[in-house]
Amino acid sequence: MLSTTTSLCTTLFTGRLTRAATLIVIALWGTSLQAASIFILHSYSQEYNWTKRQHAGFIKAFESQSNQEPTYATEYLDTKRQHYSEGYADEILRHLSQKYENYRPDLIYVTDDNALSFARNHLPKLFPNTPRNLLRCQRLLVSRSTRPIESHGYI
Repeated sequence: MLSTTTSLCTTLFTGRLTRAATLIVIALWGTSLQAASIFILHSYSQEYNWTKRQHAGFIKAFESQSNQEPTYATEYLDTKRQHYSEGYADEILRHLSQKYENYRPDLIYVTDDNALSFARNHLPKLFPNTPRNLLRCQRLLVSRSTRPIESHGYI
């Protein structure tokens, strides 16, 4: 079990698992979306290599498998530089609430633990009734409404 999960985490870094997760997302929502609007939330800075690979892999996979012209709104929590806490999360929520007041994405894509925590606790208030595709290497989740399909150590 663990070796399979470790292998999945390794493929996540190369983008293969991101591609597989994206294909699941497209299968679930792709046919019903005219022009997909996707909100992306990363735990780390856009300069962090892991984040760059996750982002590029998701975009490439989504666009290669979809005939849509998606639009993306991307945010970075930058939690390698700033400690993630409820106070920090509340500030981010205030900022995003103002910035995205009239924005309703069709899909939310989240990477890694802090963004996942923020998504679970705050994004339903910001974007109610929006499907979430939650990915993280420690406990990979691909979900329509945050129901885990797979988590670390369990396949």
